[in-house]
Amino acid sequence: MDLLTEVIDYIQNGSEFDETLALKIINYQAENIPFYGNFLKKITGSTRFFKLSQVPPLPVHFFKTERLFTRKHPTGYFESSGTTGNKSKVYYDEDSLKLYRTSSIIAYPLKHRPLKTLIDLSRHHISSLAFMVNHFINTFGGKKIESIYGEIEKGDVLFLTALQLFEFIKTAKEPLNVEIHIIETGGYKKFASEYNRHQLYKEARRIFKKATFLTEYGMTELFSQFYAFENTFFKEHYFLKVTDHKRGYLKVFDFANLFHVSYIIVPDIIEWKNGGFEYIRRDMDDERGCSYTFG
Repeated sequence: MDLLTEVIDYIQNGSEFDETLALKIINYQAENIPFYGNFLKKITGSTRFFKLSQVPPLPVHFFKTERLFTRKHPTGYFESSGTTGNKSKVYYDEDSLKLYRTSSIIAYPLKHRPLKTLIDLSRHHISSLAFMVNHFINTFGGKKIESIYGEIEKGDVLFLTALQLFEFIKTAKEPLNVEIHIIETGGYKKFASEYNRHQLYKEARRIFKKATFLTEYGMTELFSQFYAFENTFFKEHYFLKVTDHKRGYLKVFDFANLFHVSYIIVPDIIEWKNGGFEYIRRDMDDERGCSYTFG
């Protein structure tokens, strides 16, 4: 069985974190991504490992400066929506997109409900979020909408960015008394003031009287996503593992990142609670605050 087939089978049928497969992936990535191999060599003196605890996670900001892809001929790339400085580029081909489709569907908590979105789906060639939402629409039905009023029906999933939700509730003139599910994408660092999902839900409840709220926690550099309902914490999956349950930067291993770098550290401060994690805030000094220095 080739590695791609093995990983897809694991994502579809696994039940617990497979450290042996994780190490096989890291060794493969170290051999096929020169920068990553050099990073591991400089930090540890080796590029082959026998325990995940021996492996340093790669600071996510290197996706902004390096070509982190095991294949020589990508067919395109996703670009992050970064507000300052360089933007991350995550290259893909059809095999890596197959992993993305597989992982995102399995992690998605509201299957088989029509999905409506305000997100610009025409940007799918550079936006991983738009690609994912488009995939959900193609799988479960739904469409891109221009307005929430008049286009949302009972049972719909409304998928939008946190900023879109915030802007809508600021200008909404009347409440919506329809039972829907709202998934917002986080990204509160883009707000003018410090904000969190609980504050956003509280304000949104004034307009969406009967809605169920969820947050999707994802990023361009990960091909899998976390989700949290209104009064719960973000849950890891067996194929999307949080490796450090202490308060601090998010360290995560994503099996769907087979052709990129699976084990990364993100300057989002999290706190582990009751079998999941709460997002606290982004470390705005993330470039200097990364756990490792490499040049």
